[in-house]
Amino acid sequence: MFTFYDMEVFKHDWLAVFIDENGEITKIHNDKGALKHFLSSVKFLVGYNNYAYDDKIIASILRNINPYETSQK
Repeated sequence: MFTFYDMEVFKHDWLAVFIDENGEITKIHNDKGALKHFLSSVKFLVGYNNYAYDDKIIASILRNINPYETSQK
């Protein structure tokens, strides 16, 4: 039901890491299609700094905006 996540952004790379209630870990590296597909199956995302950072990074990736530029703002 709940999926915990964190985003990491570097100048030429980004990484999304998700862990579900069963402890299953999913890592997505620089793959917008995989990110979009994975998110379509998630009901609730939980994160530490998601409102201030992670959600904005995911939105940037899905909108074809450079996530590094977003992270620097």
